[in-house]
Amino acid sequence: MKHGVRTLGRALLLVALTLSACGGKSDTEMLASATQYLAKGDAKAASIQLKNVLQKKPSHAQARFLLGRALFELGDARGAELELVKALDLGQAEEQVAPLMARVLLATHQYQKLTLRYATLELTDPAAAAELAASMATAYAAQGAFDDARTAVTKALAADPGSTAVRLVQARVAAASGDTDAALKLLDDLLAGVPGHAEAWQLKGDLVLRAKADRPGAIDAYRKALAIDPKLAVVHAALVTLYLQQPDLDAAARQHDELKKIAPRQGRTLFLEAQVAFARKEFKHAHDVLQGLIQSAPNDVAVLYLGGATELQLDALAQAETLLSRAVAQAPDFAGARRLLGATYLRSDQAAKALATLRPTLDGGHADGPTLALAAQAASRAGDVKAAQSYLAQAAKAAPGDTRIRAAQALTQVAGGHAEAALADLQS
Repeated sequence: MKHGVRTLGRALLLVALTLSACGGKSDTEMLASATQYLAKGDAKAASIQLKNVLQKKPSHAQARFLLGRALFELGDARGAELELVKALDLGQAEEQVAPLMARVLLATHQYQKLTLRYATLELTDPAAAAELAASMATAYAAQGAFDDARTAVTKALAADPGSTAVRLVQARVAAASGDTDAALKLLDDLLAGVPGHAEAWQLKGDLVLRAKADRPGAIDAYRKALAIDPKLAVVHAALVTLYLQQPDLDAAARQHDELKKIAPRQGRTLFLEAQVAFARKEFKHAHDVLQGLIQSAPNDVAVLYLGGATELQLDALAQAETLLSRAVAQAPDFAGARRLLGATYLRSDQAAKALATLRPTLDGGHADGPTLALAAQAASRAGDVKAAQSYLAQAAKAAPGDTRIRAAQALTQVAGGHAEAALADLQS
């Protein structure tokens, strides 16, 4: 009797386990679920489903392909490329993989690899063919092969004449080849028909800023892009920079707050936070933000320069010298970094070092007023009044409206024994 009970118990347990297994989702169901998540824009949920499929069946080509798509949408282009290569090796059709792979190679700046790989590939699906040709056009333009880029655009438009994505690429190619007016005309035509195209507004902002130096026009275009897609971090960053240049520090701070909501830990976000803090004279806060950036990007010239400028404002001369010296070592032609390093040396009573640091800029013949004035101050400290007067004369020509330079020029005249002339200049 006991043996019969134990046998029945084992049988019931087996039935329960079998029913439990049957209750789990099949590979097909999880694959369908992942596809639905991707269609809804939930790449994270899709990736979880696809990884579950691949855990049970690593050789599932379609799951590999969809995981590549999900990873790309999550911003992991390198991971996406690996999955797409595996999908192809497992038999996924090139027709399906090629358009996405081309976008992945664009995102990872593998332009030559893209154009060599797909130079002769012909796709039968018109939308896929247009997408691939548009990516090819972008890659050719990035390599400076503008004739090939225009040919690829023509091919893309022939495959899908109504594609707004292709028309946007056409504008990008025109801009990259130097025809800004044509690019802007293409964008205006596109936006007349599709006014809600955020990327087109973004590109228009980029073009009117870079080619036309039209800051108000750029701000207007960027704001329209963000009204359509508030998650465009690069557009938020561009606006922060524009507001800093105006300068409108309150607007810059507000825009940076919006950027932090989208990409709080990105290096660009943190660097702009330090820039805003510096502009508002919140030097301790700028210092605190920059410490992490200096550690993570020890050779970034912009970070080193801003870090040195911040330390100089905090009167931390040794730290300023270290950071600015590294900036000059990385970018010897960066006149601004040389000027700040020279100022640091002068603050620490090292006039000879200040002059030596400024020498390449001075000898280049393109020194601006502040650099020449600093050189004059260093020469005066070193006891070379004649050189100081020469530098100040050049500075006065370079910046005729700078009264500080004219006052310094008068003082060097006093040092040179020309008190009456100095007094006349000071009265003027």
